[in-house]
Amino acid sequence: MKHIGLLLAAFVLFGCQNVDDTGSGSANVAKDERGVELLPGVVYRGVLPCADCAGIETTLTLKRDKRFEYVSVYRDRQLSRFTEQGRYQVSGNILTLTFKDRSTKLSAAENRLLFLDADGKPYTGELAPYYQLIKQ
Repeated sequence: MKHIGLLLAAFVLFGCQNVDDTGSGSANVAKDERGVELLPGVVYRGVLPCADCAGIETTLTLKRDKRFEYVSVYRDRQLSRFTEQGRYQVSGNILTLTFKDRSTKLSAAENRLLFLDADGKPYTGELAPYYQLIKQ
């Protein structure tokens, strides 16, 4: 009977601990300019510019295991939905998405991700406000 009591006490002490599975406890977590962490499991959405359609509805889901899902839906097209997956890395407030054939960098800003150009700078010009994804 004494062993059952010890086993029960061990279960209560160690088996019921609150486990943080969001990944936010990691030292490698992107933060926006205010220091707010980009938490895995969060979804970001936006409509990106498109040269020959009405826009690209984009959804980015950051998963807990450093993988992501990137869904693009081209408006006004029959075969319009594309789903890609890959891995992501963070460095400071920069999020790098590594696809099968390319990589894309985004900067974490207040409740949004800003796409960066080839030089690692935010887009400028009249379409710049569309190169972002908003936290859902």
